[in-house]
Order: sequence, then structure tokens, then C-alpha cells
Amino acid sequence: MNLREWALPLYTILIQLSAGSLVILCLLRLIMRKKYRLIEVDEVFSPYIFVIVITIFAGILGAHFHLSRPSMSFQTIRNFQYSWLSREVFFTASFAFTTFSLWLFCQFNLATENRKRIFGWFASSFGLITVYCMARVYLLPTQVVWNAFTTVVSFFASMFVLGTVAVATFMTMDIRFSELVENRPVEIREQLFKSSAKQFAVVLAAGGIISISLVGYQILTMTQLGSTAEVSYELLMGLYQSLLILRIAVMVLGIGIFIKIVRDIIVRERRIQDQMNLVYIACLLLVIGEITNRFLFYATHVRVGI
Repeated sequence: MNLREWALPLYTILIQLSAGSLVILCLLRLIMRKKYRLIEVDEVFSPYIFVIVITIFAGILGAHFHLSRPSMSFQTIRNFQYSWLSREVFFTASFAFTTFSLWLFCQFNLATENRKRIFGWFASSFGLITVYCMARVYLLPTQVVWNAFTTVVSFFASMFVLGTVAVATFMTMDIRFSELVENRPVEIREQLFKSSAKQFAVVLAAGGIISISLVGYQILTMTQLGSTAEVSYELLMGLYQSLLILRIAVMVLGIGIFIKIVRDIIVRERRIQDQMNLVYIACLLLVIGEITNRFLFYATHVRVGI
């Protein structure tokens, strides 16, 4: 992969992280509406949504480096009816706009609680559709290894893994920051993290199992898909075998560390602040795993025909 091609992994990873984070926040808000006042939850979540907005725009900016004429990118929407790429561009822009609007609603309390909830799911839906369109772009007959359901499932698994660990990291950093700043209650933030910890662990474990299972399935089926898939198999199990092992190892280790964090906080009643470094390490490992996974995705495909 050359420098221009790294723009695609940057875009896909950042958009998946953003979409996953927003979906997780909406789910947490739905779960917590009976335990906490939603106005307090929105006050805590508002900075997270702002970070998601920045991440979306960073992904969009990164994608433009892949184009020879970035200023003309808006014209791809003209083929919306026939092109998954055009749909991806349209829904990415819609995701960015609706998420920014959601942040404005939460930050400045411009809407009722029900409207915030509805708009939150509206923005999350655009994120989910964007990830689906993103995956469908790669379902091409000329790319045998990509042209399978595993591509779509893999993109969504990555979305939930990245989104979950990102939200957990946001919350941990926010707790620490609140300790240093006046008029930012720490207790509600600690309670929200503890209430969410088990759900975080379950989603990460499920995402890890799905991702690793897909790797095993792809390896088993590559030799049955023709000569080009066999070349991909040889690349994956030969030249890139060490990266494949690294990808699986860091994912297992990252999820294992996070499960340990949850156990220490809930069972052993340790302070969240004492687990901050481990949260950061788990986040870093999982991000490294996804970057490696995306590199392997692009590096091992072999085109059929022209």
C-alpha cells in the first residue's frame, strides 16, 4: 500500500469508530433513562458527541487524500441510484450533519428529551447505513476475497469493537478531567461508567469472537474460491502471517485486559481512576488490531480480470 491508499483505511476506521460510538451512546441513554435524569446524562454525553463529530470530519478529510481531484468529490453523489460509492458519500455527509445537529441539541438544550432521543437514533441510523454502504463498495466480482458476506459482517464487528472501546475511553478520561475541574460532578460520571461496564465487556467479547471466527472462515474458504483466492491465501499465510498473528493477539489481549478492568471495578470495587492506564492500553491494542486488520484486508486481495 502506498501513502495515498492509506487514506482509505483512515477513513473507514474513523467512520466505523464514530458510528459505533454514537450507537453505543444511544443504547446507553436508552438503558439509563430509568436510573438517571436524562438532562444529566446528556450533559455528560455532549462532549463525547462533539469528539465523534470531529472524528467524522477527520475521516472525511482523510478520504479526500485518496482522490486525485478532491474538490470534485461532491459530484459522486450524482450516481446515487446506481453506485454504492455515491450512496456512501451521501450517507457519510448526512451522518456528519445529523451528528453535529445532535451535539447542538444536547449542548445547548435546544430540544425536548424525546426529540433528542429520536434525533439520536436518526443520526445513528445514518452511521449504520454509511458502514453498510462502505462494505458494499467492496463487494466486487473482480475482487474474489472481498466479494462475500464476511466483508459486511467484518465491517460491522469492527464498528462495534471500536465504538465500544472509544466510549469507554471517553468516559474514563472525562472522569479524570472532572476531578481537576470545578463544577463538573464526578460521581454521576463514575456511576454511568459502572452501569455501562458489563455491557461494554459483553459487546467487546462478542465483537472479538465474531472477528476471529471470520478470519478462520475466510482462511478455510480461500482455497475453494479459485486461483486468485489461493494467491491471497498464500500472501496471508506467508508474507503477512506475522501480521495476522499480531492482529489476533492484540485483539484477544485488549479484550482480556478490558474484561479484567470490569471485573476489578465491579467485583473488587476498585476505583475507576486506578484503572485508567489499563483502559488506555486496551484501547490502543484494539485500535492497533483494527489498523492491522484493515491493512491485511487491502494487502491480500487479488484482482480478477482488468
